[in-house]
Amino acid sequence: MQTQTKSHRPLRLIAVVLSLGVAVGLGASADGYGRAYAAKSPRTPFQCKKQFLTSEGRARCFAQLPGADCDHPLIAEKAGDTTRGEHQYFRLSYHGEGPGDGSVEESYSYRPASPNVAICPHGVVFKVSLLRDENHCELRHHDGHAEEYCSVEYDTKSIPEPSSPRGGSFSYYLTGEPRKTAYLEIKGYFIHPPWAGRSK
Repeated sequence: MQTQTKSHRPLRLIAVVLSLGVAVGLGASADGYGRAYAAKSPRTPFQCKKQFLTSEGRARCFAQLPGADCDHPLIAEKAGDTTRGEHQYFRLSYHGEGPGDGSVEESYSYRPASPNVAICPHGVVFKVSLLRDENHCELRHHDGHAEEYCSVEYDTKSIPEPSSPRGGSFSYYLTGEPRKTAYLEIKGYFIHPPWAGRSK
């Protein structure tokens, strides 16, 4: 996936810079600011324990962690030989071959990496996009500011793939004309979350 984003932030950026300056002036480092910001939305059991002192608060925090359920899943992506996201929880394989004209028969297989991880119902989606010759840019609004989003991809189609909690496989033929790119997205959850029973 080839994307770029450029930010066009309003004067609000000055307030953020001033806030950072005050934080640094009070002895906080930029790294400390990053950790404090990340702590607002914990991603690990350790961050939940650090942010919440009561067992009830920690239990609510654990319920939001990646892998807690299919509303808060582990997400991995496979694009050809490249893997992204939380792929350590899955076994993802890819094989592609074609006649040499840009067309490729792509074969994927996927399964959890351990018996404690299951694939979510409707948790396997293959995303196929057409490719332009040049980047196309558009402004997208997010969190009160506009970002310039540029990509050579367009007309993305999401194709749900049938799967069981223990995995599956499929093949897809990518044509050379029109040119396409694709990747597999897989979502899963912990059957018994590793942090269960650790709220105290």
